[in-house]
Amino acid sequence: MNAYRNGNKYLAVLFAAFMALAAVAVVASENTDAESVIWGSVRDSGFTENKTGTLTVPVNVGSTQNVTITVKEESRTLATQVFSAAEGDNDLGISFSLGSGNHTLNITVTFADSSSFSGQYNLSVKEDIWANVGTYIAIVIVAIIVIIILVVYMRARPNNKPTTTFTQLEEEKKAAANKTAEPKAPSKTEKVKYTSSRRK
Repeated sequence: MNAYRNGNKYLAVLFAAFMALAAVAVVASENTDAESVIWGSVRDSGFTENKTGTLTVPVNVGSTQNVTITVKEESRTLATQVFSAAEGDNDLGISFSLGSGNHTLNITVTFADSSSFSGQYNLSVKEDIWANVGTYIAIVIVAIIVIIILVVYMRARPNNKPTTTFTQLEEEKKAAANKTAEPKAPSKTEKVKYTSSRRK
């Protein structure tokens, strides 16, 4: 009888231990489902060479907590930021800058319970032509060529500037008007007639 009772006690203890383990497993499962990163929805704002862009990482948390996002390229840390994430879905944007070209980023998201998720994101950064010194040199060269062409063209043009100024033209008009107003001198025939009449 005692052996039967002892056997029941052991079974009860084992059952209780099994239920406790099952509860822990359920809680762990819930936390895993609640704290997650939606890697397929990670997106960027469009990065340009040496200009700050934003990488948005969607996360889901079961309760309000601090979430840390770290972005690396190989062993180099590009950015680390702590966010206060509200319960549910959150779009967490982390900003940094990179040179032009294709980059493979390693993203690590760490939650308050120290659990973390890691993933990769391929980022294409556009080249900024205004950040290239060669662009400015090309502009200066083009400007010099245009100036040389203009100078040569201006020198080759015929000199069409008027030789007489407006003031001189006005004076010539006045002089011509005065000449028409002056009395005409008598001709030689008139002078002969006048002399012969006086002799009579």
